[in-house]
Order: sequence, then structure tokens, then C-alpha cells
Amino acid sequence: MKMDWSDSLKLRIASELKGYDVYFSADDVPLEVDFPEQWLGFGFLDSGKNHIPVEWADFSEFLPWVSAWLDKCVLGTVLAVSDRPYLMYVYGEGGDLYFYMGGLR
Repeated sequence: MKMDWSDSLKLRIASELKGYDVYFSADDVPLEVDFPEQWLGFGFLDSGKNHIPVEWADFSEFLPWVSAWLDKCVLGTVLAVSDRPYLMYVYGEGGDLYFYMGGLR
């Protein structure tokens, strides 16, 4: 079963990420926005962890706490665009929202 971002969660995320154009799935992104192909599957995290880039699996062997964090806290990923695209990992603890910003060099 495919899960998705709730409207209230989308509003909270967009409010926190003022100054960014925020996209919740690749289908929402305009064609003129260029972002890495590896990020195409971003979105709400389902039980299969389908919206976490596969590159994280490489770290799980060396940094098991990263896998634990992904499993426990991460709600999913969104594309946030300002001066360049960023893959934002959205996570929650104690009812608060936090973001880990991934980007290109």
C-alpha cells in the first residue's frame, strides 16, 4: 500500500522550508528543475524504505547508527530548491520536525 504525505504535514514542511520551492514527489517537479537522477524516488517513506536513496545502504555496514536513524525517525525525503536542489530528509522527534540537508558539491 502506497503511503503519502498528509496535507497538514505538507503545510508544516513548506512552512519550515520558507525560501525553497518544495516538491513531495518527482511527479510534482517541473521539467526545468534539474536534480540528480539518484534522487528520482524521493517521497514519503514506506515500510520498504523505498524513498531513501540506495546509496545509504553503502553506509549501513560502516555506520549502523545511520540505518537505525533512518528506520526510527525519517518520515521521507522532499526536494527543496533554492539556489540549487537539495534532498531534504524529513524526520520527527517529540512532535517536532527536523531536516537533514543533502546536496551536490
